[in-house]
Amino acid sequence: MPNKRMGWQRPPLVLLDVHGVILETSWEIELRTLYNRLVKPLKPAARLAWVNEFYFLTRRERIASLARLSGRTLPQVGQVTDKVRLDIHGHYLPAVKPYVRFFLKALRKYHIPALAVCGGQAAQVKRQMRLHGLTAYIPAARIIGLEEKPPGTTGNRRALFSLLHKSFDRRLVYINDWRDENRFVKSLGGQVIGIADDHPGRYARCRRLLLASGADHVFRGWTQWQRILRQVVLPPGK
Repeated sequence: MPNKRMGWQRPPLVLLDVHGVILETSWEIELRTLYNRLVKPLKPAARLAWVNEFYFLTRRERIASLARLSGRTLPQVGQVTDKVRLDIHGHYLPAVKPYVRFFLKALRKYHIPALAVCGGQAAQVKRQMRLHGLTAYIPAARIIGLEEKPPGTTGNRRALFSLLHKSFDRRLVYINDWRDENRFVKSLGGQVIGIADDHPGRYARCRRLLLASGADHVFRGWTQWQRILRQVVLPPGK
């Protein structure tokens, strides 16, 4: 697929968020569990409306809202949030996003370097990727958890992306399902591709937020993986 006519020169470094991009997320299970534990059990209809709204909040906003609803302090809610997340991630095996394997195979075929970035425990994410056979495309050594604080970083995405940009000396392409650090990647001369939540009640708003946060292109899942691959190999602005 890559060729000179498409502007193919040196391949970029592709950074993929794990949950929400490569694997399904567990956030809906986490939110239901948090609400049931801190506030009260919800009927399905009310729970769906609440979960859909909380999807668009940051971690800090979610904790603040749950603190107001439950009457607990912010530190208390934060501790419960972390415990629920760790408990769920310890036994939950999220499904692979449909069609993403085709994209990962294409990256390997065309020798496009890729890393997976996760905000959670890297050991758990590596296990999830290995059980699905995805480490054949992104080796465990290239799955980076921010809690590991790779050498030369402070353990946050900006420091990590800056280090990768400098170390690999390649254009960055960040594939993300949310707003985190999209503009920062653009400030490094990189490109951002959004993978929007395809849930009917969330897709349109998620797409708007991704575009507003700096995404160059937004796709509804991986069904158009060939178009996504084309955007990866094309220089920005093409």
